Amino acid sequence: MAGLMPATKGPMDAERYSQDSRGEGAGNPVFPSPADTAAAGSYRFVEIGHFARPDKSSPELLPAHFRFREQEGSGRGVIIEAEELPRFAEQYRTQAWASHFRYSISDLAEIRAAGSEGRLKVFGDYFFVFNASTSAEIVHAINQTIDLVEKLKEDFDVPYEAVTVYYAGRELEVQVDSGVFGAQPSARLPEIYRRMTRALLGLDPAGEQAPGLRGQVDFGAYRYDYLSQIPGTLVSSDPRETYKIRLSYTAFKKLSYQRLSEYSQMRPELPTREAWAIPAPRARSFYQSIVDSLQQATRRDKDTISSLFYGTSAVESQASSLRQLAPALLKRLFDEQRQFIATPSPQLNALLAGGLHPGDLHVLAGYPGSGTSTLALQMMNHAVVESGAHVVFAGLQRGVEEQFKRGLASFGRIPIYEIDRHRHRPRELYEDKEFNQRIFAAYENYMKVADRITILEGSAAASLTRLAELLHQRREQLRSSGGGSVLLVIDSLQLLLAVLRTNASASSLGAELELTAARADLDVQMLTARLKAIARELDIAVLATMEYYDQRICAMGPEQQSGAGERNQSMAALFHDTQFADTLMMLHRAGASLESLRGFYASGGGSANGEAQLWQARLAEIEKQRRATEEFKHLDSEFAVLDVLKNRAGPADKVLLVLNKPYASFEPLDFKG
Repeated sequence: MAGLMPATKGPMDAERYSQDSRGEGAGNPVFPSPADTAAAGSYRFVEIGHFARPDKSSPELLPAHFRFREQEGSGRGVIIEAEELPRFAEQYRTQAWASHFRYSISDLAEIRAAGSEGRLKVFGDYFFVFNASTSAEIVHAINQTIDLVEKLKEDFDVPYEAVTVYYAGRELEVQVDSGVFGAQPSARLPEIYRRMTRALLGLDPAGEQAPGLRGQVDFGAYRYDYLSQIPGTLVSSDPRETYKIRLSYTAFKKLSYQRLSEYSQMRPELPTREAWAIPAPRARSFYQSIVDSLQQATRRDKDTISSLFYGTSAVESQASSLRQLAPALLKRLFDEQRQFIATPSPQLNALLAGGLHPGDLHVLAGYPGSGTSTLALQMMNHAVVESGAHVVFAGLQRGVEEQFKRGLASFGRIPIYEIDRHRHRPRELYEDKEFNQRIFAAYENYMKVADRITILEGSAAASLTRLAELLHQRREQLRSSGGGSVLLVIDSLQLLLAVLRTNASASSLGAELELTAARADLDVQMLTARLKAIARELDIAVLATMEYYDQRICAMGPEQQSGAGERNQSMAALFHDTQFADTLMMLHRAGASLESLRGFYASGGGSANGEAQLWQARLAEIEKQRRATEEFKHLDSEFAVLDVLKNRAGPADKVLLVLNKPYASFEPLDFKG
């Protein structure tokens, strides 16, 4: 963490033993730190911690309570800006720690959630750490440090001036400025750095174990939440005070172990130093080769699974034992590029085990006018903004202009009727300055994510083969740029089916369904089967809307869903048509009353543990509070219920929403939380 400590007076010769890179590289221009560049400028937050020994003789470090700028923590758990580290280290000069990697977000809960799911992008310098418990191991670590730095210099042109060495008693840490490698923020950066270290040691980059004395390298340090002691702070006071010191590599190379230990017992003066920001071509190639190998390994694992079982091309299927597939399956299970896509409703996310998962087909059904298209558009925009997903939207229900208008209304909280009024009177767009400002602010916000949305309409969506090719291209582009999820939204299945029937040909569905397509008797069941295969082969999430015309089933009381005869046949037909879907949801408009939903729980529906009465009370309170608000009346709002009828990820249940008609958006209400 070079350059983060204040200058504190001490007996060390700072000019000799903590040389600035400018002192030894006079011929090399000095560039700003990578943290100040456009690519990584927002990665300025670090986690801090404080630890203490129960007594001087104890080797064990225990979490210590600390307070900093109105934040409190025990051991760790406080996020601050990196520029505040000197003040923190001055306040807690003993066992003060900070995260090695930096984050672009400042919320600890969000960092931990994203980190545990493998989608937290981090930034930081390349490093490797040696742990030692004896003097002999420390000497070996010193020699191996020199070997590795010389290898970096000889093989990859890494300048000595970009290398910083930290020594803290039983730990030796080497840091190389990220600018030398042209490193970029990434959720995979810790794994990239781990593989770089293994490659430098002559080990398999993708391997796990480090045999022999190489086991001194701490491969467990390559984590997003890895904390490192802050240079200049007290490390140990038994038997003598020992500090973490920072040295330039050329100064470090001149010191013996004995002299290194002597200097660590003096509080060092640590002037700031500029980071090296000029990429070395061979070093950048080395870094990129590790990035590429990691992406290729993931692609190979995914393609192995998809081609074996879900190939949609005319490729002969294969069989493979679980032992052969297990490594690919394990990587795929925890692959950061296969993260679920959250929906706007926390309750629905809980039912779906986090959200819309890659490889799954989700069908959103509803009576015409119930709002399925509106909810699908909202889920699409939420996926782009909140999950960073890339969306391909096949909009057959509404035209691209209508979709764009509703996006502006949602992003700008501008009533649709207001936009329509100005469309009919274009001059008002320029005369009404207040509306002008709002609409263009909404436009600018929408454009921030517009690159992640691809819209297809009409004949452009008439070929599933071409659609699959487009999705494949998007997926490959994401892999090459660091990953991300892909979501296909189809609005609606019946309209897509009608277009496919109209354009019946071998190119529409692929050669394997040529005869069926030619007879134009393709049905929804076959279409959902094909979409499920595309979802699995391309490893993407698919969300499709579907019109459901039996309005009697689209009611909230239990008697409508459990009745006999014709209504049961209608519901059975719906399940039959969507049998290949992983999730079947039905959207109901409940008006301004929740009487039907309360009646469902009053009759014991959806509850086997006596909680129905509690939910009834909550629903009654929600209804009373909402209907009393001016906003509910002003926005012509009404309640809606999303009925999760089939769910392979979890239980079936009901999700409560409020439809705010002017904004064409649904607001989630969690009555079970």
